[in-house]
Amino acid sequence: MLDVRDLGVVSYPEAQVLMRELQQQRIEGAIPDTLLILSHPEVVTVGPRARNDGIHPPSDYETVAVDRGGGLTWHGPGQVVGYPIFKWGEREGEASVADIIHIIEGWL
Repeated sequence: MLDVRDLGVVSYPEAQVLMRELQQQRIEGAIPDTLLILSHPEVVTVGPRARNDGIHPPSDYETVAVDRGGGLTWHGPGQVVGYPIFKWGEREGEASVADIIHIIEGWL
C-alpha cells in the first residue's frame, strides 16, 4: 500500500520536520510507504559537499542547510517535488539504488 499526500506549498524547513516524523513512523511500522507531493516557496538548499567546497548560494535567496545531497539545489514556485518515505529492503529482490528507482517510477 502507498499513501500519497498532496500537500500543496510547504516551506522547506516544515517539510524537513514532517519527513523526519514520517520516517520514524515508517520505521516503527505505524504508517505505510508514503509519497509526499509538494512545492516549496523559493529556497536554495545547501548540502554537505557545497559547504565543504566553500560554495555559497546567492545572497538574495533563502537558504536551508541539509544533511543529504551534495551541492546547491534551487526549489521554487511551480516545481513539483516528490519525497518517498519507505522501508528499504522490505520488498523481495530489492537490493540496489536502481531497484528503488524502479519502484518509485512505478508509483509515478
